[in-house]
Amino acid sequence: MILRVAAPLLGAAGPEPPRETITSCAEDLQIPRHGPPGGVGDKMGPLIIKVVPDGTGRTRSVAVKGGSKAAAILVRSWISESTFASRCAGKQLFLQISFIIEGPPIDYPFSWVTFQAPNHFIVHSRARTPHIFPVPDGMEKEKK
Repeated sequence: MILRVAAPLLGAAGPEPPRETITSCAEDLQIPRHGPPGGVGDKMGPLIIKVVPDGTGRTRSVAVKGGSKAAAILVRSWISESTFASRCAGKQLFLQISFIIEGPPIDYPFSWVTFQAPNHFIVHSRARTPHIFPVPDGMEKEKK
């Protein structure tokens, strides 16, 4: 008898409202367009990022776990420029970002981003040539 009474009461509250996520809250999500310096085949991540928007849609706080200090600074600076729906103010939103350096080095590397649901962004890039502007033959570097 108790089970017969309890079951309808549990269902009476209705479905739980959908949980806000980074993809449902972000209006303009700024993610890094390149990763920290590295060599061919380097992989970093996933970095776990917690974002809390304020009431104006700007970023109140960004916390980054994992990766190097350089990667954390890079991610924090980009994510800080994102904007969010006002309904998400004060909510903790999570995303993951990974960096992969692929292919041989080129002078002006490009990048592309792939997405793995529900919240993982992977920034792929080419390695940068170590010396884009080599010193011409016969010229020495200035002495200080």
